[in-house]
Amino acid sequence: AVSFSCVTAQRISTGGCPVVVVKAGFDASQYDGVWYEIEKNTAVFEAGLKCYQANYTAEKDNIRVVNTGVSPLPGKKVS
Repeated sequence: AVSFSCVTAQRISTGGCPVVVVKAGFDASQYDGVWYEIEKNTAVFEAGLKCYQANYTAEKDNIRVVNTGVSPLPGKKVS
């Protein structure tokens, strides 16, 4: 059996963004491809969408993410 886990958090704060350090040995290409959510926290940009997915693509200096979902009205895929 294969098991995956994911932790997510949201924090509202004032001021600048924290300094983020890349994890040593991080391989962004391991995240390439389409990911489907199986559970979620409320996010404004996902409101009303179903079949929500994120497509991750590792690029030279970043990871490109395209989020899509199906809108109940008019039932079309949106991103």
